[in-house]
Amino acid sequence: MARSPPLAALASRSIQICQGERLQAVRPFFREEHVKRISDGPWHTAQRLRNELTTQRELELRPLVLHEFRDAFLVDGSMYIGSRARIELRSGLERRMFARRLSVLPLSPHHEFAAATLGSGVAGSTWFGHWLVDEFPLQMMASRMGPIVSHMRPDHRDEPAYRRIADVEAPERVGTAWIERLRVIDEFAQNASKFRRYAAIRRRFLDCEESQRRVFISRGNWGSPRTIANEAEIKERLRLEGFSILDISISSFEDIRSVLSGANLVVSVEGSHLTHALFMMAPYGNMIILNPPDRTLTVLADLAPLFGLFAAMFVGNPAGRGAFSVSEDELLSFIDAAVADHNVRRLELTRFLEAVGRIPVALSEFA
Repeated sequence: MARSPPLAALASRSIQICQGERLQAVRPFFREEHVKRISDGPWHTAQRLRNELTTQRELELRPLVLHEFRDAFLVDGSMYIGSRARIELRSGLERRMFARRLSVLPLSPHHEFAAATLGSGVAGSTWFGHWLVDEFPLQMMASRMGPIVSHMRPDHRDEPAYRRIADVEAPERVGTAWIERLRVIDEFAQNASKFRRYAAIRRRFLDCEESQRRVFISRGNWGSPRTIANEAEIKERLRLEGFSILDISISSFEDIRSVLSGANLVVSVEGSHLTHALFMMAPYGNMIILNPPDRTLTVLADLAPLFGLFAAMFVGNPAGRGAFSVSEDELLSFIDAAVADHNVRRLELTRFLEAVGRIPVALSEFA
């Protein structure tokens, strides 16, 4: 099957909002013995992950481009640009659900737009974390251009609360639509404009001064299983050390914000739930990310500096049946070492933030 041409080749107009750039990365704190614990996972090999953690010295910020297309159709969660390109918006689960529909008629409601901006995608539909760090900032930018259009899907649990506080309206979710002039924000990974939007959202959620609050976030039944076999012992030990314990799976958004806002140290298993902390922790805060050996990921650690935070990568030991264990004494020693390392490197993070802030960002409007 022939590949669809790149979006830029199909656009009637395109504007580059900001250029790409390579900057010296603010790397996460880690220990060599932890790197050796990383094993092959469902998405990446152990060797690739070890290389990402130990050898990456630069952060690539991608160009941000705004495209405009003529005569686009949104049909049951897929955006068609003429007959030459299709943009899938639905998660895998949503696609399976749509495949089971018995009706051959297009999904209602149907709308027509003179102009609209696409405001959703597969990742944001599938994972809350991607919605919060990718789709939500994209919609903040799109809200300045007029109507935002999206496919039909239910909200993520805390999505309405974020919209309310950041004053970003939800897209108009439609079953089928014709858009005479469709705008697509071509925004892969990170860029200087997105960095500014992160900062704007953080200003809405930091409702108190920096505190010395230290928090352990229990993942509970949130998302895909990443079980700490001895979590009860870890929580009790950290409680005795003065940590607040937050069970994200049963806590209201107000409770999450109350505990995390202004916290200077957060410890938790890697996962989407930790994206709350990106927007709520105090500047120069310390994020300690606990990783299962076979599900180690550097995504949050790479994101943290763009939010003005430090990250540290702790890798546990396998404990059978998909679980992993964390030594209490080893974790406390690791936290102390990570905080000390980050205190020494505070100027490094300051210079990184200044360098990203100096990258020019153009207006995002078509004339």
